[in-house]
Amino acid sequence: MKKKSQGGYYTVSNSRFENNTSECGTIFNFPNLNPGNTKVVDTSYSSFINNTATKFGGVIYSDGEYSINRMVFKNCTYINNHAKFGNIIYAHSKDVLPDIGSLKSSDISTIPAYFEIYEPKNVSILSGESIPENIMFKLYDDYENQMYFPHRTSNFQFNDLVFFNVEINDTYNAKVIGQTKEYCWDEFCIFPPVKVIGNPGIYTLSLKIKSFGIYPKFVKDSADIEIEIRKCNESSHLNQAIGNTYLKSCYYPKCEFNCNYRGTCVNNDLCDCSEKNFKGKFCEEHIKLERLYALDIFFIVILSIIVIVIIVLIGITTHLRKNSIIKGGGYEFLILILIGLIVNNVNAIFLTLEKTTYLCYQTYLFTNTGFSFVFGSIFVKTYRIYKILHQQKRFKIYS
Repeated sequence: MKKKSQGGYYTVSNSRFENNTSECGTIFNFPNLNPGNTKVVDTSYSSFINNTATKFGGVIYSDGEYSINRMVFKNCTYINNHAKFGNIIYAHSKDVLPDIGSLKSSDISTIPAYFEIYEPKNVSILSGESIPENIMFKLYDDYENQMYFPHRTSNFQFNDLVFFNVEINDTYNAKVIGQTKEYCWDEFCIFPPVKVIGNPGIYTLSLKIKSFGIYPKFVKDSADIEIEIRKCNESSHLNQAIGNTYLKSCYYPKCEFNCNYRGTCVNNDLCDCSEKNFKGKFCEEHIKLERLYALDIFFIVILSIIVIVIIVLIGITTHLRKNSIIKGGGYEFLILILIGLIVNNVNAIFLTLEKTTYLCYQTYLFTNTGFSFVFGSIFVKTYRIYKILHQQKRFKIYS
């Protein structure tokens, strides 16, 4: 090999390059050549045997767009050279391929040139629905060689991943909802199952590359599919905005849980059970019944009369407390029982009023107090009679 220093190019002839290994361009690696017409490599009658690149170009790597006519290879022999992309050469494109002679397309690779959809699908949805799953694209170079991405089970670095965004062409009339950022794996770039909300019409949904991973930046960095948003049939579906958007979704209402008591699902997770005397999202609450105020007044009057009668009875009992019958019944206990009845009737009057926290406490207090007065007095009276009879049995009276 001879290097001409003044001209800045290499002349190689009658040479043999064998069993070399590199990452890119095992023998010649010229990335991003500057514009110009001067040759940088002139190679002739040389052999390249068993050379291997782990990534690009088993022999030659030149991804710049100014490689044409600047690298010349005449009457050269290539035997058993290998690379992941381009067994012999990896170039910028077919149009600027260096003068390398006649080679098989499998021995040449270029930077990615275009996407092609795998199993084309007609995408027609209602506003708010998800696009079909497994809409996949493959990436090819200028020689129709498929380009690959890191494998899920292989060792790779974060920077090796090719990331993309999902975008729509008319952001005023349509919007993409969901996971719009994703990356390519193995053989494919796969559209994530995003939702599309928009007005009826035809739109273009694009897979737009944002980081190129192991590849140099390429021009045709997007893949498009046509998507139709159909008109909503409002006789069977709801057509209204959901969430933070002015665009309407067309959907059939779904309730995650069944509507109780035969309620009807009228919107997402919303049941209508107004005719079943229930309320709540899933008809799980009883509705508040309207009070019958006439009935409340009736009970208040009756209970008030009863309270007055009891007060009169207290007065009569007090006046006749020396009467043998009243004395036998226990004057004090009779008064406590009557007071307990007054408390119970006042508590019943409270039950006719609108419920408040204070009233709930009052009801609890009056219920227990009235019960204690009435049945506590009866219990003590009964116990006293028991003791009297029990004492009579213990003593025998002699005449």
